[in-house]
Amino acid sequence: MRADLLTDHVEGLDEALAAVDGFDQVLVGGLLRPQPAQAVGLAGLADAVAGSPLAGRVAEAAEKTAAG
Repeated sequence: MRADLLTDHVEGLDEALAAVDGFDQVLVGGLLRPQPAQAVGLAGLADAVAGSPLAGRVAEAAEKTAAG
């Protein structure tokens, strides 16, 4: 087993965890009537998947959800 893999810094991990934390806060508050802080969490999730095949759908869903 390569123990160095467990101790090495993983690039992008902090950003990924921040996106998950932001989206978690959105879910805690509920999606029915999102507040401005929740819109920031939704935008963070959309930014996090911007380079993936999910980008368009997540961005559209985040925009529609933030609009109410």
